[in-house]
Order: sequence, then C-alpha cells, then structure tokens
Amino acid sequence: MKALHLIPILLLSFALPLLGAESSTSFSKGNEALASSDYQAAIDAYENQLKESAPTAALFFNLGNAHYRLGDYGPAILAYEKALVLDPHAEDIRANLRMARDRATAFEEHSVPFWMSPFFWLSLEEWALAGMIALVVLAIVSVARGLAGEKFSRAPQRLLVVSSLTLLLLAITAVASRHEELDRGIVLKSGAKVRLSPFATADVVATLPAGRTIQIESEHDGFYKIENGWIADGDAEPVYALTGSGD
Repeated sequence: MKALHLIPILLLSFALPLLGAESSTSFSKGNEALASSDYQAAIDAYENQLKESAPTAALFFNLGNAHYRLGDYGPAILAYEKALVLDPHAEDIRANLRMARDRATAFEEHSVPFWMSPFFWLSLEEWALAGMIALVVLAIVSVARGLAGEKFSRAPQRLLVVSSLTLLLLAITAVASRHEELDRGIVLKSGAKVRLSPFATADVVATLPAGRTIQIESEHDGFYKIENGWIADGDAEPVYALTGSGD
C-alpha cells in the first residue's frame, strides 16, 4: 500500500477520458435516481458502474452525494476522498467533503511546515507524472547525445539535464515526504471497534466515529492493522483502493 499504488492510478488518469464511464447505462440510471431522490437506487447503480468500468471522479462524486443524502457520512467521505484522488483540484468535491466531515463531526486539521509547502503544490499523482516526464527527458537527452556526439549543443543539453534532474529530485522528495497518504483509510461505520488483535473475539480497545481517517499499516485475515490496534475490513476501507466504493 505504498508508492506502487501510484502506478495504476497514474495510468487511469490517461485512460479515463477514453472510457466514457459517465455515458453508460448504470451511470445514467444512477443520475436519474439521484435527481428523483431515490438515493439507495442511485448507490446501487453507481456500484454497478464501478464493476463495469474504471472509476472516474464524477462517478465517485455522485456516489458520495447519494451516501451523503442518506446520512451515510463514512461512505460519503470515502467516495469524496477517492474522487479527489482522480481530480485533486476540484473545488466542488472539496466543498462536499468538508460538509460531510462537518456532519460526521470528523474534523481534521492539516498543518504543513513552511519548508514543505512546495511539495503540496501538486497531488501525488501529478508529482509521479512529473517524475516520469523528467526521466523520459533525461533518457532522450542521453540518446540524442550518443547519436549526435559533439553536434549536440551543450547549452540546451545542460539546461535540459539540470531542469529534469531538479524536477525529478522534487518529485521523489514530494512522494517520499507524503508517502503516508497512500496508506490512508476511512472509517465507514459509527462506533467501529478497534481490537487488540485481528480476531472477532479480541478485546475492544477503542471505538472510532464514521469518517475518521486512519493509517492502514497492513492487512491480515479480514482486519486492517492501524496505529492502536486492528479494525475489521468491513468497518474501514483504503482511499487508494479504487475498485470499490466502501459498502
């Protein structure tokens, strides 16, 4: 559940415009149900859409809206968080996420040290893409230099190499300093039990509210290991598991 999660997500960012999930029958049925306030039918339709095609930000956003209308704030927050993975600059998604957290009283304060603020200018996926572009440019420069030899002007070569290395270093540092984001999970149910060990009969050491963000360290026999114990995988879901919605 570390940086390798960025690879399929990054590939999705290129593939999604070609997939056209929003025009499918299930998505359309979900939108119609949402518009007519039949929120459970909308959720069912969006869930079917997730099984039929790759997810999109619009799909997760509407799924979150349906859960929000039913008062299912944990699944709503999870869906909004997943939507932000695919469209990190969407203000409407962020606004609805804030409202859902307010309703669930799952408030979160994020303070970033001043020196780290540049690493948050882009999303993790955008930093990963920037790093890939830098590597491609370095490879092209290397090949061009080998083929052209002394004919390859040194001034633009140095500029490209220095710029690409700087971008690559920034991308690596950003992803490394924010790697914990890849392990984020959301509690789906109010009063979710945290147990001492990964067994249904283990002692309960804490309960968590719906919508709470957790850090998932590992998975074992239907339980997620978190900071202070184990939580059943039916009570929480990773944000970066993009193939499901959280039900």
